[in-house]
Amino acid sequence: VGNSTQRPVSDLAAWLVALVPLTSVIVELLLKRDLFILVIGLNVALCAWDELLLKEAGYRRLSAWIFLIPVYLWKRATLLAKPRIHFWVWSATFVISLTLAPILTHQATYQTACDLVTHMLHEDSPSAPSCTDIVVTDDPGTGVVRAKALLSDGTDRVITIEERNDSVEVHLLPQ
Repeated sequence: VGNSTQRPVSDLAAWLVALVPLTSVIVELLLKRDLFILVIGLNVALCAWDELLLKEAGYRRLSAWIFLIPVYLWKRATLLAKPRIHFWVWSATFVISLTLAPILTHQATYQTACDLVTHMLHEDSPSAPSCTDIVVTDDPGTGVVRAKALLSDGTDRVITIEERNDSVEVHLLPQ
């Protein structure tokens, strides 16, 4: 810092890094895939790009830290004598992503279960009501939950939902 050959550096890469935790959870939910390795690679690639921008602007390299994202962002702010906003945003989005991941995963599972209930009911009778929502009534923590499928005609059906690897199994229980 203080070198007259140093030029201003864009914060675009740092902002992208800061938002990766939150956006990755959303993308994983939409794709229904675990993208952990890809997300790590994306973080490292964005930090490497940012480091290249720093080098081109005349700053020393931070190569050793591109694999430890929060440390990289902290050291970047120190190097540029800037506020640590990217570090704090990354930390917040990381905590939010850890909190949201299980909630969003369950929502996706219940939506899939609702779609399966509709499919099963329509197989028996094309004019059968459709599932509009799932309400969990018992979750003993065994991987199989008991729930009510709320139907478009105001009735409900008792079901069980089981997640197995990347699939969801639904059983309509006798009425």
